[in-house]
Amino acid sequence: MTERQGHSAPAAGGGTGRWLFVLAGLLILIGLAFAAWVLIDSLNPSAEISGPTTRVDLATIPPGGRETVTWKGNIPIFILHRTPEQIAAARADDSAPMKFPEADRDRVQRAEWLVVVPRCWRGFLPKGQAPGEPRGRWGGWYCRQHGDLYDLSGRLRTAWGEANFAVPPYSFEDDRWLIIGEGP
Repeated sequence: MTERQGHSAPAAGGGTGRWLFVLAGLLILIGLAFAAWVLIDSLNPSAEISGPTTRVDLATIPPGGRETVTWKGNIPIFILHRTPEQIAAARADDSAPMKFPEADRDRVQRAEWLVVVPRCWRGFLPKGQAPGEPRGRWGGWYCRQHGDLYDLSGRLRTAWGEANFAVPPYSFEDDRWLIIGEGP
């Protein structure tokens, strides 16, 4: 057999084909590494969940007053500066029949301050924060969509709902400042 003129036999070791194979392998590895990075990063909490704290000046809320603030950008928080009468009413109801019994003392850090995430079981924002809004039989909050009633401790008092108002993590910096998003 003779070699044709102008054509040479392939070089031992693969030549160009080998480099293409190595390059394709590297691109596949880079793609897998990127996919793994995206997957692992998606497991981190979103900014909404791990967002900043909210600082509230309690001096602006008079006894009996109610304030709504936003935590993590879109989560409403109800703050109630309870009077001695409201504290007594909430504590007197500790032994009342409830679907989800919780003692008032377990829901507050300081008796005069109630801090809750006010969502009814379907996600609606109950009424009762603004003056003149219905507050229901126990003086707390009322959800028009389902007729749910909550007491002065944010506990569900009617049988239709699915949970008490949640208590977010919070702490008191001092007697004036409340920090929502940091536990004690």
